[in-house]
Amino acid sequence: MAKIEAQVKAGEVINLSDLSEAIKKDKAVAQTTPTTSKTGTRTNAQGKTSAKSEQPSIKEQIAAGKQQLNAQKSAPAKTAAKNKNAALED
Repeated sequence: MAKIEAQVKAGEVINLSDLSEAIKKDKAVAQTTPTTSKTGTRTNAQGKTSAKSEQPSIKEQIAAGKQQLNAQKSAPAKTAAKNKNAALED
């Protein structure tokens, strides 16, 4: 891949099939040899760490959002809205 990148930087024409083969080889090597950083977290092919404590899962985020919405929609606010609507109808 480095050879193809050097050719591109030099302004030379490259073959797209060679580029795709180099990308496939790099991905295969990255998948077979995961690296471990100094902190002990593993990194995947894109260089992202796979530590669970960094970010909650999507399901956890959705559940937290629902809890926040339920907290905002308290019972007194609902009754106040009903009373307001009843007063408008009279």
